[in-house]
Amino acid sequence: MARIGGKSQKNLNSMIRGQPSKKGMLRGKPKKKETLPVVEEILPGVKIIKIIKPLGPHPLEREKFDVEEAIQTLLTGIELVKDVTEITTAHIEKIWESFTQGEHRLRDSELKRLVVDLLTLGRYTAQCQIARQQQAVMHVQKVRKENGCADDEDDLRDLLLEVHERYPSVGKSNLRQIASAIAVSCNRDINRARSDATYLSEVKEMFDQTDDIDRQNFIDHFPALYEYLYVQTNLFELSEIAPIQGACCGKNLHWHPEALPIGDIIVHVEFSLEELEDLPDNMDFSIPPNVTVKQFVDHLLIIYPELREFLDFLEIQIITTDSIDSVELDDDRILENDVELVFLD
Repeated sequence: MARIGGKSQKNLNSMIRGQPSKKGMLRGKPKKKETLPVVEEILPGVKIIKIIKPLGPHPLEREKFDVEEAIQTLLTGIELVKDVTEITTAHIEKIWESFTQGEHRLRDSELKRLVVDLLTLGRYTAQCQIARQQQAVMHVQKVRKENGCADDEDDLRDLLLEVHERYPSVGKSNLRQIASAIAVSCNRDINRARSDATYLSEVKEMFDQTDDIDRQNFIDHFPALYEYLYVQTNLFELSEIAPIQGACCGKNLHWHPEALPIGDIIVHVEFSLEELEDLPDNMDFSIPPNVTVKQFVDHLLIIYPELREFLDFLEIQIITTDSIDSVELDDDRILENDVELVFLD
């Protein structure tokens, strides 16, 4: 069976740093070693990041898992499938084939391995959400530095204490605590699945069989097993408190839960406002399609409320490959992908 290495904590640490583990499980050629931030702990649990360098792709895009490939596909991007109705019969059949290898029944030994694989994947995603949040916070400081915010140690301490409120894109402040508890819970159940016959009997009750499980029974009841394991370990809560899409790579850091959702339309914004020095000079926004200029301005006012007192003096220019047009703040023009907006006072 096609199983893949790289499961230990040591290997996970290697993965987070973008370095190949001793088992050499990175896809393709090893990448050039990244320079990591120098971190100084100034208060218990509060660290100042001294140096920030590009962190590269998210770990889940680089590293393989110590689980069957059919189980790996239960990930949607960086999160586990939450709605069991999205797990198709064809997908479940692939999982069946991976664990039965042509046999007509799923034996207890393979059911145990299936449960361990599901829990291993859950534990891994919990650990990676912690890594994603660390990266997102590092990128916040990097972006602030690039935008001319010369934070001293007091500023950095305040930023790290308040970053989850000031930058909701990095996720909730309790993510590490919850994700760590989830990883511990997954470890506990992995150990039970491997050594406790009672635990396996509880799992088999979901299939209404005491003997080896047949194909149709497996197809009918796998979603219930999947949901049971991840509800028991609290994994589904992670998606509600984790960093948003792209934050661990330095994108969408300005996102706000009350503003527009993340989408595929990229709008490049330049702020040429002498009175508002704290605004970034340039910022890219990922927004949904069919957003008007007015809706986008409202979006900006949520993210940067300090713009409100200058609304009467703002001028907007829309720059495309063909033209430069001045528009009003309430213009109903639809913003196309890769358009540039310049805000002038």
